[in-house]
Amino acid sequence: HARKSIHYPTVGYALDARLRQWGVEARIVWADFFMPNAGEIMQLYGASGAVVVSQGTVPKRFYGGYVEGAYDVLRLIVHTRQQLMPFARLELYDVQAQIPRGFARNHALAVREVTTGLSYRPIQQIVLKADAQLAFRDDGTRGIQLDLGTGFMF
Repeated sequence: HARKSIHYPTVGYALDARLRQWGVEARIVWADFFMPNAGEIMQLYGASGAVVVSQGTVPKRFYGGYVEGAYDVLRLIVHTRQQLMPFARLELYDVQAQIPRGFARNHALAVREVTTGLSYRPIQQIVLKADAQLAFRDDGTRGIQLDLGTGFMF
């Protein structure tokens, strides 16, 4: 096969909005990207003559985002700088939202997740977190994940 050069533009946008007031924390995040020449990538052959992308499909469009809300319940009980925040998040993403014509879409990559949990901040820069996440995929599979974590903000 002869060498081929392609133009592979990627165009996208992201939105991020946050509210942190009166013990409430809310956030909305969304990103959407488009790769109109993905089909050309799927047609490329390497020096050996083998297809360059042998597994998966390069998408023409992929997106994802979430809405999350939390409230500091400690502010209802005592006057302290510590925070105890139950939270919930609804997340949606699909990394193969649109694929080139002639290729099979992997429906397991289209996911809706519901996460609920508890964050404790002894000081504003440190968080201890526990959550449960339920995932619902477009191929019909479901999943449950339990997480424990720590974080440091600087």
